[in-house]
Amino acid sequence: MRRSAAWLACVLAVTLAIGGCSPAPAADPKVVAEIHALLHKTFDRADQTLELEPTVISGEFAVVDWIQGEFGGRALLKRGSSRGWRVWVCAGDHLKTAEGMIASGVPEADAVAMADQLAKGEARLPKESLAKMSAFVQVMNMQDGSEHAAPAH
Repeated sequence: MRRSAAWLACVLAVTLAIGGCSPAPAADPKVVAEIHALLHKTFDRADQTLELEPTVISGEFAVVDWIQGEFGGRALLKRGSSRGWRVWVCAGDHLKTAEGMIASGVPEADAVAMADQLAKGEARLPKESLAKMSAFVQVMNMQDGSEHAAPAH
């Protein structure tokens, strides 16, 4: 059976639209290191450091899952023009969905991309880790805290 060029183009367009041809681009390791350094500097304690995984980035926003001892959550960060990355919101499952990210100020396209990347990254995490992150029920806006700024990339 012979297929038309239009049919093949349609199949290709649908495949690309659902992400069947290529995985999401990996985050720049240097940028991930900057984000992790900010979170460690801000939240590490002498007796407990943060475990940070996964980290997803789209546009000027990033979401990082974190665990510190018996507690966990997710941090939304925003990159500023001159101030570098800043902790924007700390939450639990609120930052797991595109809707929650949008409600926290992330543009829809970035929120959808990060929610998809985050779901794929979290699929590799132990259930105990996910439970710790889900237990963080507050949504803490942190945009006004200048102490949460990191050097610009």
